[in-house]
Amino acid sequence: MAIAENHGKLSDTGSEDLLTADVFGAFRYLPAREGIIGFLRSLGGAAQAIPEPDDSAECVIHFWPLGLLCRREPDVLLELQVGGQLYHVAVEAKYYAGPGDREDDEVEYRGEVLRMGNQLGDESHDLSHGRYQVYRGAWRGPELALSSPPQHRLLLYLTAHIFPPEGELGRAVAYDPTLRGRLFWGSWYDVYSYLESVRESLDRFPYNRVLDDVLVLLRKKRFSLFEGITLPAGLAVGEGTGGFWRWFAAPPDLPADRVSGAFWRA
Repeated sequence: MAIAENHGKLSDTGSEDLLTADVFGAFRYLPAREGIIGFLRSLGGAAQAIPEPDDSAECVIHFWPLGLLCRREPDVLLELQVGGQLYHVAVEAKYYAGPGDREDDEVEYRGEVLRMGNQLGDESHDLSHGRYQVYRGAWRGPELALSSPPQHRLLLYLTAHIFPPEGELGRAVAYDPTLRGRLFWGSWYDVYSYLESVRESLDRFPYNRVLDDVLVLLRKKRFSLFEGITLPAGLAVGEGTGGFWRWFAAPPDLPADRVSGAFWRA
């Protein structure tokens, strides 16, 4: 899909499902240590929840599993094997939209009444319940029972925000207080920055091709950070070049006696 969209064969619908499939499909073909586990650990607080992996680390990616308690469908469920321990990470990915909340309701589980209605809170309840229907091939049907300990079941909220959406995160914790310490946030900008940072270490076939495709896609969707000015091909910057381009090549030194104001004098 990334190749088709990069070449203009798919309209830019803003589909979070396509974006999720392209990005996590790329992670699927990268080594778990430098790929998905490294990305997760790069997010604020997650390095304390997920230990440093070695080359034996593994990840199985389930797309759009169905939780069997609250009937919520996270975009991705990650099964991580790190240092002989099992972790599960549910990923709720957003592009333009916010959480898909429902009317408030209640469900009883193990003698406890759980508050339902908030999408992230419901997905946390499903993680605790630990039973999902997952896809095998093109069909969803087999049940997956999570065997990870409860403290190893984490939730990632991945959005297009530049800064954490504190209101949405706080509302999720209000619905399920056990999310404290298990809920993490990241942005598509973080995905781009992380994948760009591992290009050199993964500069070999086929990983370099996978990275090139997904980075082009994220740049097209404007999730890359400012990378400076690239001069037009064939433009030589010299004495005869206009002042606009000369500035980017070498900003002039300003003599102290020709400037005013504390900003410049500093």
